[in-house]
Amino acid sequence: MTITQKLFSIVIIGCLGLGISNGISIYHTDKVYEETNFTNKNTLPGLVVLKDISLSFSNLRALVRENQTNTIPEHKIGIINKVQKIEEEFSSSLNRYANLISDKKGEELFGIVKAAKTDYMQAFANNISLPNQVIDEQIFNDKEEIASYEFTKALKNQIQYSVELSEQKSNGISSNSRTTNLLLIVFTLGIFAILALLGWQIYKQIRMQLGGDYELLERVAKKIASGDLSNDINVKSEDHNSLLLQLSQVQSTLNELISEMTKMSTEHESGDIDVKIDVSKFQGAFKAVAENVNAMVFSHIAVKKKAMECFKQFGEGNMDADIEKLPGKKKFINETIDQVRANIKDLIQEMNRMSIEHEAGDIDVKIDTSKFKGAFQVMSDRINEMVFSHIAVKKKAMECFKQFGEGNMDADIEKLPGKKKFINETIDQVRANIKGLIQDADKLSEAAVQGLLDTRADATKHKGDFRRIIEGVNSTLEAIVGPINEVMKVQSSMEKGDLTQSVKGDYKGKLGDLRDSVNSTIEKLSRSISEVGKAAASFASAAEEVSSTSQTMSQGATEQSANVEETSASLEEITATIEQNADNSKQTEVMASNMVSHANEGGEAVKKAVQAMKDIAEKITAVEDIAYQTNLLALNAAIEAARAGEHGMGFAVVANEVRKLAERSQSYAGEISHFAKNSVNVAERAGSLINEIIPNITKISDLIREVSAASREQKQGVGQINSAMNQLDRVTQQNSAASEQLSSMAEELSAQAQGLQKVVQHFRIGGNEEPVIAVASIDSIRLHKNMSLLKTSKNGTPDFDESKFGRF
Repeated sequence: MTITQKLFSIVIIGCLGLGISNGISIYHTDKVYEETNFTNKNTLPGLVVLKDISLSFSNLRALVRENQTNTIPEHKIGIINKVQKIEEEFSSSLNRYANLISDKKGEELFGIVKAAKTDYMQAFANNISLPNQVIDEQIFNDKEEIASYEFTKALKNQIQYSVELSEQKSNGISSNSRTTNLLLIVFTLGIFAILALLGWQIYKQIRMQLGGDYELLERVAKKIASGDLSNDINVKSEDHNSLLLQLSQVQSTLNELISEMTKMSTEHESGDIDVKIDVSKFQGAFKAVAENVNAMVFSHIAVKKKAMECFKQFGEGNMDADIEKLPGKKKFINETIDQVRANIKDLIQEMNRMSIEHEAGDIDVKIDTSKFKGAFQVMSDRINEMVFSHIAVKKKAMECFKQFGEGNMDADIEKLPGKKKFINETIDQVRANIKGLIQDADKLSEAAVQGLLDTRADATKHKGDFRRIIEGVNSTLEAIVGPINEVMKVQSSMEKGDLTQSVKGDYKGKLGDLRDSVNSTIEKLSRSISEVGKAAASFASAAEEVSSTSQTMSQGATEQSANVEETSASLEEITATIEQNADNSKQTEVMASNMVSHANEGGEAVKKAVQAMKDIAEKITAVEDIAYQTNLLALNAAIEAARAGEHGMGFAVVANEVRKLAERSQSYAGEISHFAKNSVNVAERAGSLINEIIPNITKISDLIREVSAASREQKQGVGQINSAMNQLDRVTQQNSAASEQLSSMAEELSAQAQGLQKVVQHFRIGGNEEPVIAVASIDSIRLHKNMSLLKTSKNGTPDFDESKFGRF
């Protein structure tokens, strides 16, 4: 595989590994979420429903037993209605749980629960539906205990299976998590091993292709690129195709090529222009370079030989000699030859032109005789002899004028002979005129330095253009001094506060710009002062309003602070009341719980008393039967005693007494039995009333518990309100302090406005009217402040209407 293929393999394997690991993570994450969510969606709601089912069954059992012991028809009808309502709740809970079952075993256990419930209802349906039917209590209790045990067992198995199923899901989550982690670790290690193997192979292959370290190749390549071909490159003997070997060969070839080029350059410098590079030592592009260098050098040599031949013809006087037109940038050779030819031809014409120019006064023209030979040199010598005689005189005169130009008015030249003396006369006249002009200039300069702007030069002392210069200087001074005087006059008025003056002269150019600038400055300054006056008035009015507003804010803040303090006191009273209510509710809650417990115990005691009275009634009935039998026996004994005659008289008396005692016992037993039956009815009525009272007491206990919780919440809420009122009190006090500070700032603003009024009143801005500024008096502001502070009650407390507040 190539390096590119291996790199692509690393990227593909890495992407596949990342994708597979993410897929495994997503799959197992979804599985863990599904198993975890099973508890929230099935187990916990199912246990809640099963608890409701257990509670409904307990209530149903209580009503069934109450129906068994209750003999009052009206009460039995009420019990039947309650049983029907509980039956509806029972069925609703069973239906809700049926929707939460997730497997077959759960359905089987739930079927057992429903069957046990159905059996219980069928076993006691007649007892519930027939108020007048009496069933033996022992038989009823035994059947009811068996049926309720079966239902309770089935329900317990259902709850236990739900818990076991939740534990199985939890164990499955742990196992799945461990399996996922192990799988991801093994898979990641495998991917890392594959990527490491491919990386190592790529490293070995790249190093083999490079032939050495990358830093070595980079250093050698940079040196070769910068022209350093003295690198010591060590290539291994078994290396036949590395990049380092190729760089070594490139360096050797370049060194050989440079050596050949140096040799050719040295030979050409020594005069052997036929030496060329040996192209047989090179191959490919290097050979082409050597051949192109040879071709270029010998091409230039051939052109030079042709040009030298042409110049040779010029030297011999053949001005028509020429060479063929050369291509490209070599055409400058043709242009140079043409230029040389043209210069030589022009030289002949230049000699005639030079003679004409000298006659016209151009005495600087001369010919360089070293450029000519033969007849050309003789002609140039004759012309130069004539020219130099004039040039010498002109140079002396120009040197004198040069000294004049540099300020040396005493410079002079020797007296010239003949007609050339006009030069001396001209120099003297120019010197005198310049000195007079310098004197007038010094005079005006000194006057200007001393501030005498009315001083002028006497133009009549000069003539010609020198007079025009003096007149121009005087006119210039007049044009400059006039506007300056007028501007000084206007600025003097401005200094005195009079802004109604302006520069009115008709000036041009920069002086006109000066006039416009000064007038614009005065106009803008007048407008600014007017606006400052208006702003000062507004400023003062605003200061007074700020002071009034700050005092109103301060007064309101003081009143609000007092209100907040009273409200805080009321909240503290409310807090104390709520705390007392919470304590009372808590004590009442405890008492209600005790009442529920006592009521339950009383109900059980009444049930036991009813059962005891029933037992007593049965025993009394037995006693009544015994008294009745004793009465019969006594009657039989009396009959037998009558039959016995005198021998049975004593026995007859005893039998008669026994019979009386038996009658009296029977009578008392009947009365006791009647009383016992009435007591049983009363006890049963008391038990029924207690059973009715117990739910109400429980409800009352729940309501008291809710009241207690609400009292605690009210206590917390009032505490938060009290904290907020304290914070509001602090903010109100801060507002009051800020208002006082704002009032002080208003006083300072008013003082600044008065100072600004005094400054602005110094100026007149038009129509001789001074700006009038209405500034609020500091005393009036302080009066507002003091009046607001005095607005309190006699006892020093804020004066506010307490009737606007309510008592908690």
